[in-house]
Amino acid sequence: MAELADVRSRADEALVLVAVDDDGDILGGITYVDRPGRWADLPGPDHAELRMLAVGRHAQGRGVGAALVQACVGQVRLDGKRRLTLHTTSTMETAQRLYERAGFRRDPGRDLTVEGDILLLGYVLDLTG
Repeated sequence: MAELADVRSRADEALVLVAVDDDGDILGGITYVDRPGRWADLPGPDHAELRMLAVGRHAQGRGVGAALVQACVGQVRLDGKRRLTLHTTSTMETAQRLYERAGFRRDPGRDLTVEGDILLLGYVLDLTG
């Protein structure tokens, strides 16, 4: 949770996108990583990565997460990258459905185990076609 809350350090090294409503209240955010660094797990220079998608409970079910993901897909295209990757946990079923609707596919070859026993499922969106 502390890592999620530390938006400032992520913003120093990556692009942090934030969704706000008409009153300026934060609805959600996502981190877009397109270069090597502390937040990156990039397999190559033509890849970018999504990290830490979060949508406030009050904003869930309103398309905020999908809009943030699509904003990152647009950024990948602007950056001329070929592939967008991400990791999520097996319990994040709603997020998995969101990613799959956005065109991501499971990539078990990108799965990671962190902190000894937390399995992160790899997903990839290929933008070459």
